[in-house]
Amino acid sequence: MNKPSAFRRVLVYCIGVFVLALGVSTSIYSGLGVSANSSVPYAVSLTSGIDNGICSAIVFSLLVGVQALVLGRDFSPVQLLQVPASILFGSFVSVAGRLLTVFPQPAALPAKLTVSAIGVFLVGTGIFIYMSAGLVPMSAEGLSSALSKKLNLPFTKVKLVTDCAMAAISAAISLIFTHELKSVGIGTVMAAVLVSPVIALMLRLFGARLGAFMRYDSGLVARHADKHETAESALELAAE
Repeated sequence: MNKPSAFRRVLVYCIGVFVLALGVSTSIYSGLGVSANSSVPYAVSLTSGIDNGICSAIVFSLLVGVQALVLGRDFSPVQLLQVPASILFGSFVSVAGRLLTVFPQPAALPAKLTVSAIGVFLVGTGIFIYMSAGLVPMSAEGLSSALSKKLNLPFTKVKLVTDCAMAAISAAISLIFTHELKSVGIGTVMAAVLVSPVIALMLRLFGARLGAFMRYDSGLVARHADKHETAESALELAAE
């Protein structure tokens, strides 16, 4: 493979983060709840009235601080790059949310489920794209990776626990301050079940092509090709 193209990797990373943000905003627009990672910022947004993109940037930046506390002296300064990455993601969430206002919000349950499914597909696709670039992980995945290293536990198991914790915190915020369960719902369950298969599908169909475009091998395709590896465990490489 030729020398990796830094410009193409950054371009792919930014496109992936935007697709992820569009997926999160689409899930919110469905009214059925959002993925666990994004449910806490959404709950804070519902409670405070502050734009969801701003809340996303703040919450995910704070998670970088949590990583520093978990890792202590093992925390690398390069991981601070997750802060501007969180700000970029939050900005894209705000833009995507405004773009979606041109479409009518679904009212009937079948329409809501369809929009939620589209959101889940975009979330999985966005994760695949941005993590294929092998640059900076989103801080939620970074936190799971930090806990995995500190506790010496498999990344996939730690991620499951952190996702559940995020959903529980979101539900608590929503119930305490709005007396309604708005931030999590059927869409949250759909994301938990379907995002990983979407990532696996994208890896199988486009992983090699995307790597060729960037002239960069993140190792995701080869690891996912191992029958003993899941999509999430393959993506653990990019979260480290």
